[in-house]
Amino acid sequence: MVGLELRMALLRHTLPDGSWHFDWLIEHAAGAERVMTFRAGVRVDEGAAGAEVTRLADHRRVYLEYEGEVSGGRGEVRRVAEGRCGGVVVEEGRVSLLAAWTDGATRRVEIMRVHGDAWRVVRDEAVCA
Repeated sequence: MVGLELRMALLRHTLPDGSWHFDWLIEHAAGAERVMTFRAGVRVDEGAAGAEVTRLADHRRVYLEYEGEVSGGRGEVRRVAEGRCGGVVVEEGRVSLLAAWTDGATRRVEIMRVHGDAWRVVRDEAVCA
């Protein structure tokens, strides 16, 4: 699909105590050294309307491809999904994008800040490619 030049990945991050969550990494500018990152309790690649997510500090872009141990004894990450994105708009309290996952699903997604680092996926609609 034209206009999907940026990358994204969904990682399952397992912590040393055995608990886990997903880290959704979104490249929001071509060549940027850091990527926007959200922590989620659900697989956002399978549709996540209404899901609460937490905005984390931007991660190094290497995590778009990395799998393995996380430095500092912070567990390990495994990629569970990846894809391309475009039309990424980052405004104060709002992120929107077109997300095309490698499984073939293309979705229009909008995430809005609830308060602090707490955000909610307020729109997640399938798009015909």
